[in-house]
Amino acid sequence: YVGGQFNLIGSRAKGRIARYYTDGRLDADFASGIGFDGTVVTLLLTDNRLYAGGAFSSYDGQTTEKIARLHLDGSLDTAFVVPGTGFNSSVVKIKPSFDTPGAIYAAGNFTDYNGTGAVRMARLLSNGSLDVGFNSGSGFDATVLDFVQVSVAPFNIAAVGTFLNHGGNQAQRIGMVTVAGAFDGGFSAFPACDSVARAITIVNGTELYVFGDFANYNATAAEGGVVLTTNGAFQVGIPAGFTSGAGPVAVVKAPWLSDHFYVGGSFSTFSTQSPAHAMLINNGGAINVSFDTDPGFDGNVRALAASAATEYRIYMGGLFTSYNSVSADYLARLRTDGTLDTSFPQVP
Repeated sequence: YVGGQFNLIGSRAKGRIARYYTDGRLDADFASGIGFDGTVVTLLLTDNRLYAGGAFSSYDGQTTEKIARLHLDGSLDTAFVVPGTGFNSSVVKIKPSFDTPGAIYAAGNFTDYNGTGAVRMARLLSNGSLDVGFNSGSGFDATVLDFVQVSVAPFNIAAVGTFLNHGGNQAQRIGMVTVAGAFDGGFSAFPACDSVARAITIVNGTELYVFGDFANYNATAAEGGVVLTTNGAFQVGIPAGFTSGAGPVAVVKAPWLSDHFYVGGSFSTFSTQSPAHAMLINNGGAINVSFDTDPGFDGNVRALAASAATEYRIYMGGLFTSYNSVSADYLARLRTDGTLDTSFPQVP
């Protein structure tokens, strides 16, 4: 599944969402209508349903403000009702809830959901209604770009973005909230990130991996990446890492390697090497050169997905048109050594 700003794939009309077969063929029967009327920023496949979030207002002509749920054939799931005005601004991330079965968390730049306060984060029930048990109050003061929920009780949620505080509490680009939406003051992250934090993931339920444009975390060198405990304590930073001010915007764990991550973004260098816009790193912040992406993509990588279904492969989407000088328009599949998988040709 892919989402974005596109209206066409080859000569086929596709309204900002599409599905590919593993051999690279476009599934012409999926989402065959007019699709979304605005950009799709995030997708989540869970419980045999596909959630989409973004800057849209309708799907196939039916109003569904900034969030929607689709059946696997691409039709709108009308059992998930987005009431009235829905979210009043973009949804940039959707993830499943570990604390409320069938529910999802959404994050972005919104401040209400159909007129009810829901500041930058919200929990929606399986029918699309707002779960008022998650009340963020005045919430984060700017956009939440990514978040991750700890998978064991008390299921707190760590968020990253452009914000500086939550409800008057200092939270410089990273903060923790409870499943009730309250700020978790036990997460000791100040002065935290000195510039935007863009991506976050968790390993073994105990370590937070945070990436972004920052150079320091709590005044300690961490050039674009840092590893924290779930209470915000510094563990490992990257002292001479990504291109200054251009850290990763997407991260995905390599399911076939212990404590390794694929990251993508606008960076063109890492330390003394040149992994253009994508690379593999270990939990100590060192590059794994077995995944060779030099000279790499000719534009930014914005989304990643790892597949271990039959063969280990990494899907990358973004603003590029080639990889290692081979045509790859906005979507590519790479092997674990970093070579382009030409068996995925994106046939329209």
